[in-house]
Amino acid sequence: MPSRTEPGRVRNARFQEYLRRLLNLERPGASRLNELLVPVVPIWSPTAAEHYRTRDERLWAATTTATGGVGTIPLVRIGLQSNAAPNTVVIVEEVVAESDTLVGIAQISFALQAVAAGPGVRGSDLDARSANPGLVLVSTTLEAATNPAAQVGTNFFTAGAAQSTPLSLPFAVVLEQGVSLVVQLGVTGANILRVNAAGRERVLDATETL
Repeated sequence: MPSRTEPGRVRNARFQEYLRRLLNLERPGASRLNELLVPVVPIWSPTAAEHYRTRDERLWAATTTATGGVGTIPLVRIGLQSNAAPNTVVIVEEVVAESDTLVGIAQISFALQAVAAGPGVRGSDLDARSANPGLVLVSTTLEAATNPAAQVGTNFFTAGAAQSTPLSLPFAVVLEQGVSLVVQLGVTGANILRVNAAGRERVLDATETL
């Protein structure tokens, strides 16, 4: 049983005024809030990774490799499997991209495309408390593909990358069914694009779909 003085619990006196303001309670002079009022999560970190399951969010990570060819560029689409539950959204929080065979400096670009991700590498659940941690449990997928010469979509971010030098970018991209985050190389030829991505996914509440 948690101690009455355990940091982060409402029983700790330093959270009493915080809760009065948060809940808009009157009688600021009241001695203390109910001693039995203890939150499920620590007040200071409701968005900590270990509390995502409380909100039915699943952590995921996946990696795949795309190879270009004559007149084509390699690209990777990050999105939802076609059989994902209705109103599922993917939150992409980090992407690491690199090219192994790239000579010199070339552009790695990011775009949103109104095309669903096709069959590919599905993300692995990263919560060890899940039934099968590390196995394929989530709906997010990374599809390796190519495109003739031109890049697809409208790039919202482009950066130069040297050969075998990872480009790591934090993101806050929310994807729904039928829309993909596209990571693509800016040169044609037999170049290899490796993409690692991580984030969260969840089903929207009814109030969020109105």
